[in-house]
Amino acid sequence: MKNTKFAIDPSWAAHYANYCRTHINGFIIEAMLSGCYPVLRDYKGLVKDNGEEMYDPLFENIRAIIIPWDATPKQFADALKKALKMSPAKYLKDTKFNFESEEKTTNSLTDAVEYAYNDGKNALGADKKTITLKFQEEMVWVDTINVPLVEDFTYVDFPDTPTQEDIDLMNQNSIHKVFDKDTGNQLTIYSIDYKTGKIVLKDPIANPEYRIQVTYQYYTDRIVSGKYKWYEFELDNITANIEEPYIEAHDGYELIGVSDSYVIGTFFWSDWTVSNNNKRIKFKLTNDIPVYHNGGTPVDTIYISKMEVYGNPLKCISPLKVISVGEPIEAENAYEI
Repeated sequence: MKNTKFAIDPSWAAHYANYCRTHINGFIIEAMLSGCYPVLRDYKGLVKDNGEEMYDPLFENIRAIIIPWDATPKQFADALKKALKMSPAKYLKDTKFNFESEEKTTNSLTDAVEYAYNDGKNALGADKKTITLKFQEEMVWVDTINVPLVEDFTYVDFPDTPTQEDIDLMNQNSIHKVFDKDTGNQLTIYSIDYKTGKIVLKDPIANPEYRIQVTYQYYTDRIVSGKYKWYEFELDNITANIEEPYIEAHDGYELIGVSDSYVIGTFFWSDWTVSNNNKRIKFKLTNDIPVYHNGGTPVDTIYISKMEVYGNPLKCISPLKVISVGEPIEAENAYEI
């Protein structure tokens, strides 16, 4: 991808149009981090939005060639021809902007977990196809808090019946992967519920003594209703007078206030912990706001657009001086006495 000028994602899906203006998948993110100029589809108008303008922060803050989802093949080709005439200065400016933006704001983490028939996690459902990601909370395994997952292309997104070559290519480029630990084979994902962390396989797992590995990516700056996330800051200096976290958040339509105490139906932080000589800060953010609908679209996720922790660094203003007992000699920055 390092020698590729444009990264083209011609696909569009009505499913994602309910949640975003475009589908920025792992391929596009990797492409932007490799210096490619993205070509994306605009989902506006794909589903009825009752006149509401959907706010998609990723769509609004990316420099790309945007092609409407209903563009004709000729219109699509004309857009690509126009892109080829882009000036080198604009190309370099935009790709640099995208690279720096993604490097700073692609707030996702990758995790790998293993599940087995006898591990007590009960990750695999009775249908032998549905895997529910799990999280250990005080020695008990509960449904994962690491949601929403990053959007991906799965089997259900194929517009027509795919060939095996199509499936193999999809598996190879998938962000989320499931492997059979005994055979080493990758299992095809049929669909994903990104908000609950449920991964449905195309075919059931036949082995009753299964052992599987799941690799997945999830957003760290989004919290689904009813879930929470832990945040930890490692400060550069030993710090005094540490202030409460400054947080800006929204639900895609409205700004969301953050409370410092638990009140039912609010977005709040708790469990504030300072450790490691006042250098490490840890706290929990909980989304307890009930799900509501805007124009038929469920609003169930809070997006954190800014999070900062302030304090006063404890630094020595003047150099340390030590005067020897035997002789009146000053030694600046002397740390051994």
